[in-house]
Amino acid sequence: MEIKLTDADFERCADYAHRQQDVAMRNRYEPKYGQLKGLTFEQTLQGNLGEQAVAHYFDYEYIYQPYDKTRYDILGYEVRTTYWQNGCLLTHPVIENVDKLGTYVDDKPGMYILVTVNKNEFVATIQGWRNIADCNAVVSHWDTSMRWPCFKTPQNQLWPIDLLPATDELLQHQNRLAA
Repeated sequence: MEIKLTDADFERCADYAHRQQDVAMRNRYEPKYGQLKGLTFEQTLQGNLGEQAVAHYFDYEYIYQPYDKTRYDILGYEVRTTYWQNGCLLTHPVIENVDKLGTYVDDKPGMYILVTVNKNEFVATIQGWRNIADCNAVVSHWDTSMRWPCFKTPQNQLWPIDLLPATDELLQHQNRLAA
């Protein structure tokens, strides 16, 4: 599912990324996955563009919200975004699995959506989705060569976006649209 992003989308996402960076600096947050501090803006922008694309898909207004690790990205879903057109859905073990794998992580349970973004053409492609429990159940997808070890689920193992189960948040949103 391709979503054409507009100049206004890009400006909104960049504004939100600047705000997120300001909050991170004020609160002295450290980059979570070993990013260089100068690159965190670009990675935040990348994530925001993916979230904006998913918001467009659901006809949902994407608004700035300060970081809250308990809140899902869009309507009860987590969104992962990459500029790599052949990129994988990257997930980390949920907190309950920390002891088993011996690493600190904080991914939430639930459904994860993969978005690839072509910055040159301003096109985002929703590649599909998968429940994190399914992503993290495939031991051969565990990749320790990544900067922060993670499960890498290839695009050909994702479910199409039109088969995405509805969250309570999505159903509430759809009811508001229908009213």
